[in-house]
Amino acid sequence: MASYAEDGNAKIAMLITWFGRFPSYFDYFLRSCSYNRDIDFIIFTDNADVPVGPGLENIFFKPLTLDLFNKLATEKLACEVTLVNGYKLCDIKPFYGKIYEDFIAGYEFWGFCDVDIILGNLSAVLTLGYLQRFDVISSHSQYLAGPFSLLRNTPEANLLFSKSQDWQKVVQSKKSFAFDEASSSMPHLWGGGDIFEVGSEVESMTHLLLNPEKCTLRVSFGGFIVERLTTSYLLWQEGTLRTADDAEVAVFHYIVYKGALAFSAAKLPESAKKFTFDAQGFFVDSTRGRAFLRANSFAKNFYVKSSNKLQKLLRR
Repeated sequence: MASYAEDGNAKIAMLITWFGRFPSYFDYFLRSCSYNRDIDFIIFTDNADVPVGPGLENIFFKPLTLDLFNKLATEKLACEVTLVNGYKLCDIKPFYGKIYEDFIAGYEFWGFCDVDIILGNLSAVLTLGYLQRFDVISSHSQYLAGPFSLLRNTPEANLLFSKSQDWQKVVQSKKSFAFDEASSSMPHLWGGGDIFEVGSEVESMTHLLLNPEKCTLRVSFGGFIVERLTTSYLLWQEGTLRTADDAEVAVFHYIVYKGALAFSAAKLPESAKKFTFDAQGFFVDSTRGRAFLRANSFAKNFYVKSSNKLQKLLRR
């Protein structure tokens, strides 16, 4: 099977923007990225406490504050951008090809992804032949996936967002519209419906991709992302992610699990070459039992959530 990087050069740049402290599970994400060595992960962040050391050669941290991001985005989009928090960045992901165009020169593809994912062996899915056939590759089977998607580094793909009648509304509003995916049409798609059968708050990226009058790009809704456990656990080992019954997984998005009070993401040792994930979080072989780790996580998470709620009440 031909690899997308068989010529030895990285052709894909994954672009991530993160403001504030990195989440407790961030090291697990980075570890899974580091084994996909044919992809460069470029992380724009205002966090100065970034991991360094061997094994992270394909991960690049670029200093960027929220104010500087707003300035850069305003300049590149010729539209005032005044983001006030990082969550709104979900809407802005499809704009990255234009906003960060100076960083992706020379790459054949650029993409965006979330950090609450575990990556398996992506080269098994993103083969050279697959990449040659398509211009947009979504890991979801029904819509452009915010957790992991790729776009060819061409003007048509990089500026596709601008064909939405609502793109300026999306950029300038403080509200989040899930523009990177399918906006308010997503529940209809989950039920197997047609995106054009129902109204939507905004004309999203998926609306554009499925409209031949606005998009002539070759699109693949690959369906290689998993968002719920189908077995009791997943095992990540030296770049490969497998279910308990040995089925290989390319991308696992654990958004439905990370909010649990007992969710565990203990510090990942630098020497660890494998870890497991189950409904309670991440676990590495340790002298401390899982019951202890879960109880410890419950206490920490309960404290953080309680503190956040108290702060919100005090601000009222």
